[in-house]
Amino acid sequence: MKIKYFILAGALLSATATLPLPYVQNTLMQSAQAASMKEQSQLPALLGMPKGSKIRTSGLANGTMLFAQSSAQSISMEQDITLNSFARKAIEQLVERKLSSPTNNVKFRFDVKKTNKGFTYHLFDRGNNQLLIEGPVKVFLGANTATHQEVEFKAPIARMKVVVKKASAGASQINGTATFGIGPIPVPGSLSFHLYK
Repeated sequence: MKIKYFILAGALLSATATLPLPYVQNTLMQSAQAASMKEQSQLPALLGMPKGSKIRTSGLANGTMLFAQSSAQSISMEQDITLNSFARKAIEQLVERKLSSPTNNVKFRFDVKKTNKGFTYHLFDRGNNQLLIEGPVKVFLGANTATHQEVEFKAPIARMKVVVKKASAGASQINGTATFGIGPIPVPGSLSFHLYK
């Protein structure tokens, strides 16, 4: 586990060495804001995003995600996405195996479930129904209003912070951004998404 972390951290340090100063400053600000995140015992409702919701993504991964299950106890997302080469390489290093797809068009399923010991996550390769990685994950909630929500999923190696927004409390359109990190090292770039019917 530690060897895997250091390999990924080294790759990310190399990738972030030429990042512009505003990006570095923004990352430091995000780290400072993370202190206000509070650990949760239930999964936040992601601004009421219902089961069956479909999301289009762009940025680090382009494609679609389907919320196959969404409740206070579990989330299940089916992803049909095109990764960039950096993201694919990082995922393959993390899971220590090659993905089933011969191209960067991949199919995943990402589950988070509550157990009597806390939350666990599972990432499956839907191309061969193989479990890629699993483990404990902590769920944190930051700023939370009727139109803005910040949720972070933090596993021992990787973390994902999701910011979800609506134009108004009654609006059906939901937009968001997800950022990622390996340990304390931010992954360059982000994933933008919006809900569609």
